[in-house]
Amino acid sequence: MLLVKPTINLRKEYMDYYNEWKNTGEASIPWLVETVPPHDFEYMIKTLNEFENGLHIPIKWLPSNSTYWAVDESNKIISVVNIRHKLTQKLFDFGGHIGYGICPSQRGKGLSKEVFNLSLKKANDLGIDEVLAVCHDNNIASRRTLISCGGLEDSYRIDENKNVLRRFWFIKGGNEFDSFERQIQS
Repeated sequence: MLLVKPTINLRKEYMDYYNEWKNTGEASIPWLVETVPPHDFEYMIKTLNEFENGLHIPIKWLPSNSTYWAVDESNKIISVVNIRHKLTQKLFDFGGHIGYGICPSQRGKGLSKEVFNLSLKKANDLGIDEVLAVCHDNNIASRRTLISCGGLEDSYRIDENKNVLRRFWFIKGGNEFDSFERQIQS
């Protein structure tokens, strides 16, 4: 499996991924999938590239973020990954640096750990040495993935909808964890 930048060359594969999510009725994960819909595919690719460069990002968003598609050997998109380069207070509390969702038909196949580890490496390559990942308390599969990938659990948060969010840190070069409350990256 590889993480690749969104490209027009994978239009069909992305539309298959997108439509599968839509057909389940589930909320798309990461949220970016719904925020920048593929109705105008070329515009979507352009917008994602602009976001990575800190351009034309809606005010409520963070300064910049990178989107990748996790593809298998046949170019099937297994996951969309969003890596936030810096965190706002809301993302620090409730979102973290990495957001990803596994395509519904690909769940239960052990792919989540591979996607997350690739995402973690990519975040480190982007210069993020202390990576925060967040999952809902009731998402047992995601919590298990984060723990199995070496996440160090921090304090939990409760969002405005009373959801409990579990927060895990991944420290490049080891798992020393000296603080339960990390500083917001500026």
